[in-house]
Amino acid sequence: MSIRKMFAAAAVVAAVAGAGLMTAPTAQAADTGTTTSSVVQPTRWTPWGSYANLGQCHWAGNWAVMNAGASYFDCAYNAQTNLYDLFIWRP
Repeated sequence: MSIRKMFAAAAVVAAVAGAGLMTAPTAQAADTGTTTSSVVQPTRWTPWGSYANLGQCHWAGNWAVMNAGASYFDCAYNAQTNLYDLFIWRP
């Protein structure tokens, strides 16, 4: 497999994973409270820091998944601070 194909495959996997992460908070916010529990569940996306570039943010997110008990991570660009904010999901 050529290097170009490997990078293309990695880009597709990253795009699919990113799309899945973007729908998780939306699905949680759309919950109308139809469960039988009377306790409101807190948001499980936790801010985990801000980073100068996307590469640093992804590295820290991968570290959180491998070592800190996170299931998912998301790096969101913050236009006010010009930094990438890292959010992790812990079940």
